[in-house]
Amino acid sequence: MIYPLDGSILLLIGLPDWCVVRALTEGKATHLGVTVVPVTGETAPRAPWGKA
Repeated sequence: MIYPLDGSILLLIGLPDWCVVRALTEGKATHLGVTVVPVTGETAPRAPWGKA
């Protein structure tokens, strides 16, 4: 599953505070997620329930 853009209004007005969120799911279970901030190159991987 990919949530293509979080903060689309911020992107449209030129602010760098937006990100892309991706998740690996199987059925209703989420196995892993990652948030990527392309402007800064930051990534934040997360396992289910906040475990990294």
